Order: sequence, then structure tokens, then C-alpha cells
Amino acid sequence: MIEAFYTVTEKEFVEAASAYCKPQYKQLPGYWATQVATGVFAGLAVVTMRFNPIWLSASLLGSFALLVIVQKWRKKAIPAYQASAYAMYNEEVSVRFDNEGFHCNKAGLSSSSIAWAGFKGWQETSHTFILGMGLSWVPVPKSAFDEHQQNELRALFHSRILMPKTAV
Repeated sequence: MIEAFYTVTEKEFVEAASAYCKPQYKQLPGYWATQVATGVFAGLAVVTMRFNPIWLSASLLGSFALLVIVQKWRKKAIPAYQASAYAMYNEEVSVRFDNEGFHCNKAGLSSSSIAWAGFKGWQETSHTFILGMGLSWVPVPKSAFDEHQQNELRALFHSRILMPKTAV
């Protein structure tokens, strides 16, 4: 059994969100439709360069460039926005890892337990362990644990949760 108290910082949350959510992002509704629409838009913009006035072609290419910039900005802005809405962000949390699962308690607010079978995978970044449950996930800051405890957690995750995702 490993117990700790920690507070998830914005840096840790954003790092975990960026690492875990990238592959999950493709599972969200509309992802592939957006990719196809962007490709079609780009193709049409190139075709108009051949058959329409230059000002129309330039405006279409400019609007396509703006679309790409906004999409890249959103990918970076969404994790920061999620951090501000995350229930355990900036709040001290008491956690326990044992043979049954992950147990979390936020004094006076909430308490939860998740059996190991509820996790679909785990991942490790430079500052966090990430316990994945499909599209949702739990960031666990490494700073709350000494090196020996971190090694124990890795061993526990390896034995109780599916193989880890690719480390970031």
C-alpha cells in the first residue's frame, strides 16, 4: 500500500493532458470529419488558384491558413482550459494505492475508489503518472513520491493495469 498527499499543478495537468489526450482525441466524434473537411477546403483553395481571380484565391488560402492556426491554438489551449475545470486541480488530495485499486479523498468534498479493472492503461511522463480509463484519466504527480515509491507504483501498475502506453 502506498499513500500520499498531493496537489496537481497546472504544469503537471497540462503535461498529462497533452500526453494522454493526443491519441484519445482521434476517438472523439467528428475528428475524421474535421480532417476530411480541412483537406477538401485545402484542395478547393488550390483549384481556385487556377480558375479564379487572384484576390479570391488569396482570400481562400488566407482563410485556410487561419483555420490551421486556430486548430493548432485549440490543441494547446484546451488542456489549460481543462486544468481550470479539473476537480482536483489546485486542491490537496489524499490518495492510496493498494491491491484493490486507486482510492482518492478530497477532504470535505469527495471520496472515490476505482478498482484496477476500471483502468484501461497507464502512461508516464517526466512529471506525472497517468492512469487511463478510456477518454477520462487521472494525473498522479511524481513529486508526491520518493524514488522508491515511484518504482513501487510502476511495478503495481505493470501488474494490475494493461501494458503502459508509449512514454512521452
